[in-house]
Amino acid sequence: METVPGRLIPGGEGKLPTMNNIKQLYIRYFDIIKEERLMNNLFGRVLLLLLFFMTISGFVISANAQVGTDNLFCPHIPYSEGMLNLNITPAATNAPNFSAGMIGTFDRINGKVSGGIDWMPTRGGTSSLATSAPTNELGSQLISWWSRANGRSTKIQVTNASDNTGPHTSGGILNVHVQIFNDDCVEIRDFCDQFTAFDTHVYDLGDLFTNSGSDLSETNLLGNEGYVVVTALDDVVDCSIAGGAIQHNFLSGNMYMSDTLGYTYGTNMYARRAICTSGCTGILDGSAGAMLDNVLPVETYGLFNALTSDAGSDVVILNIQDYYGPPYRPIPAFSVYNVSIVDNGELLQSCGVATACFLRLGIDSSLPASQD
Repeated sequence: METVPGRLIPGGEGKLPTMNNIKQLYIRYFDIIKEERLMNNLFGRVLLLLLFFMTISGFVISANAQVGTDNLFCPHIPYSEGMLNLNITPAATNAPNFSAGMIGTFDRINGKVSGGIDWMPTRGGTSSLATSAPTNELGSQLISWWSRANGRSTKIQVTNASDNTGPHTSGGILNVHVQIFNDDCVEIRDFCDQFTAFDTHVYDLGDLFTNSGSDLSETNLLGNEGYVVVTALDDVVDCSIAGGAIQHNFLSGNMYMSDTLGYTYGTNMYARRAICTSGCTGILDGSAGAMLDNVLPVETYGLFNALTSDAGSDVVILNIQDYYGPPYRPIPAFSVYNVSIVDNGELLQSCGVATACFLRLGIDSSLPASQD
C-alpha cells in the first residue's frame, strides 16, 4: 500500500505480526519483572506463562478493529485507566531522524474541564546523546504539535538563552527558521526570524507576528493542525534559501493550546540538541560529528486515567527526517507503530499496526479523541 504523508496506513485488521510482536511483549514484561512490578501477584506469574505459550503456539491477543477506527488507537477497548504502548520501527523508505509522541487527557468535573499534556517517555533506541529530559534542556531545534482545528488556538514561545557571541551569530543576531506543517506533513507556512541575546518571543498562530515585528498571514492555518519546527541557522540574508543548521544549544520553547471547552494544554517544546565534535565548525552537515541528535526510540508509552465518564484524549505522534542542504529542511518521514494497551490489572491487548508521519488519535472508547 502506498504511503501518503500524514495519512494513516493500516497494518492489518487489528492484528500484529504474531511472532515478532509476542517476542516484543515477552521482552516488555520481562523488563517489568526486573522492575519488580509484575511478580508481586499470582496473576502476573500466570500472564508470563501465558505469553510464553503464546510465543511457541503463534497466538496473539488482538482487538477486532484496526488503528484509526473511530479516531482511536485502540477501538472498542473501554479501559479508563492503564498504559498505551507504541513499539516503533523506522519505515524502510523515508525513515526518520526524529520520532516522538505526546499524550494529553482532559475531564469534565462539576461543570469545569481540566486537562494536561506531556511528551511520552521512551525506552531503548539509538539517540546519540543521553537526553533523558529533552523538554527540560536547551537545544538547536525546537519541535511541537500545534492546532487551530476544532476551535483550538496555539501559542509558541521561543527563548534564546545565549549572549550570541558564537561564530554564526554575527552582529549579536541569531537567525531561526520557523516551519509549520499540517497533518499531511506538508509545509504550509515558513518564515525567517531574528533573536537578540537572551531574547524571547511568543508566536500566536491566530495572530502571527515575527520577533522582528513583521505582520504575517495566518489564514491558511485556520482549521489545520500538525507540527512546528524552529531551527537555529547560519547568519545569512535569507535563511529559507541558503541557511545551514548550526550548533546553538541555547533554544528553549513552550507550547500553549487553548480549547473551546475551556481547558488549556501546556508543555515545553522538544529541545533537540546538536552534536558538534572535533573538526566541526558549528555548521551541521549531517556527518557523525556535525548533526542534530538522532532521536529514534524503539518504544514510547503513556499512562492514562479518566477521572470521570466525561473525558477525552489526544495522542500525537510525529516523525522528521533531516535534509541538511543547505538550506537545512525537516522533511516528512515515516515509522511503523505496533500498538498495544494495558489496563490497571496488567491485561494487555493488541490494537493493531499503522504507518504514519503525523497522527493524532484518541486512546480508546473511554478516552475518545478530543473532537469526538
